[in-house]
Amino acid sequence: MPTKNQNGLRCILIIQNDQKAYEMAADFTVFDKDIMTIPEMEILDTKVEMTIVGGKVLYQAGK
Repeated sequence: MPTKNQNGLRCILIIQNDQKAYEMAADFTVFDKDIMTIPEMEILDTKVEMTIVGGKVLYQAGK
């Protein structure tokens, strides 16, 4: 569940590996659509392009 910090909302990532779950806060996540302007039902089809955690790229689509 996203939590609020002094700068607004932050994304909480849950990574599951070998039956263990790890939770961390993402610096930011880049989506393929602007989720603030598209219809709500289209958000479900939005793809993550990139996720940055601790200043490093944790995930990048296509790599």
